[in-house]
Amino acid sequence: MKSLLIILLGATISLFGAQASAQSMTPAHDTIWTTAPSGSITITNNIAITTTTPFTIDWKVVETNFPADWQSIFQACDNNSCYPLPTLLPISAGRTKTSAEYFNGPGAFSIGADFASVTSYGTYYVRFKFMSNATTDTTVETFIFNRTTTGVSSLIKSTDDVVIYPNPANNELNVVYDANADVKNIAVYNIIGKVMTVYKVTGESANLNLEAIPSGIYFVRLLNSHGAVVATRKFTKQ
Repeated sequence: MKSLLIILLGATISLFGAQASAQSMTPAHDTIWTTAPSGSITITNNIAITTTTPFTIDWKVVETNFPADWQSIFQACDNNSCYPLPTLLPISAGRTKTSAEYFNGPGAFSIGADFASVTSYGTYYVRFKFMSNATTDTTVETFIFNRTTTGVSSLIKSTDDVVIYPNPANNELNVVYDANADVKNIAVYNIIGKVMTVYKVTGESANLNLEAIPSGIYFVRLLNSHGAVVATRKFTKQ
């Protein structure tokens, strides 16, 4: 009898463990880059939900460098409601929102804006953090918007359209750039021009490990296959 109880207990624990491990959430894209139009735009980046039991998600904005006139036009939506971006910013009380229950499949999440009245131009980003209320899982989505003076919607970026985040950075720095810019290396320089480290990169983004770099102010220089500087950006290592 004792052996039977042990077997049953082990089976029960395994069952609950399998259920817990089956609960996960993954964004369709970690990073989305698009060119802002002269009018309205909505970008959907659903969260892939796998679960044996429906669960809710807490989410909030963790970082943005949007200018003031951009902040006022954006709203983000989960499967429960839509919220103006200013209510989600780190300076806002009660900025963490809770979704309705998600189940297996694409968990709705989108961000939208109307650029008709916006006067600021440039490349800016906003990052959202999502936290499962069923597990300790977290995930982050980054939306990058490039608005040029032409106001023409396009997915092609100029070679100088480079975004780095987070800034200030801790142990890592993300760099997003145009895949057509022929970027082969990214070098980190300190404020007096000394090379701290060089990273070989491919594609249109890179994640730089900064653990070995002391705190301070630095520059990243993107270099093409000929060694020419494509773009330079300044950041702070905390």
